[in-house]
Formats: sequence, structure tokens, C-alpha cells
Amino acid sequence: MRTIKFRAKHIMTGEWLYGSHYDDCGEEYILPNLPGSAVDYEDYQVDPNTTGQFADLLDKDDNEIYEDDVIECGSRRYVCEFIDGGFEFRDLSDGRLILKAIVIHSHVIGNIHDNPELKLN
Repeated sequence: MRTIKFRAKHIMTGEWLYGSHYDDCGEEYILPNLPGSAVDYEDYQVDPNTTGQFADLLDKDDNEIYEDDVIECGSRRYVCEFIDGGFEFRDLSDGRLILKAIVIHSHVIGNIHDNPELKLN
């Protein structure tokens, strides 16, 4: 069974939040996945430009991979993108898509929101 969760940056603090995502009249929110009662929850407005879904994949160090993460395998860098209903990894140097199987040999080195310089190869 696939795990569906999201991350996005809090609109005020810039802190990454992880959990369920929803849109309310054009404003986006994350409801954190916290242990405890469903009654004791608080949602947080997030920057919609930073919202990314969990790709349901882990890198070689067991780090979760989210949309917009940059992974590195050898000297190559790839960005995780959601394309046509699925997650793909695009080579940042030539734009080609790679097989998801390479992900188990890579590691997350950042994301395009916190580390825009990673997009430059």
C-alpha cells in the first residue's frame, strides 16, 4: 500500500511541515501527522510553491524522497518530479528521465526550495 503524505513550508516561519495536504478557497494547508486524537489537531497554512508529495521511495540512506528533492548518484544529479500521474527523476544536466531503480543507489542532497544552487550542474 502506498503512503500518501506531503510536505510544504509554513507560510510564516518557513519551517517544513509534513502531513496531509488540502486546499481551502485557494489557500493551502498541511495537517501534520501527529500521534494522538484527531480532535487535537491544528492545520498550518503553507506556501503553495513548496508543496510536494512523498514519492513513496527511500534513498540509499533510508531518507524519504519528496517531489522537488535533488538526489545524487555518482557525479549526476536528478530532481524528483510528478509527471503524468507518477514520479520521475530528471537529469539536471541534460533533462533526460532515468529509471526509478537508480534511486536505491543515490542519496538526497537537498531540494530546489532550500538549495536552488543544486539545480546548476
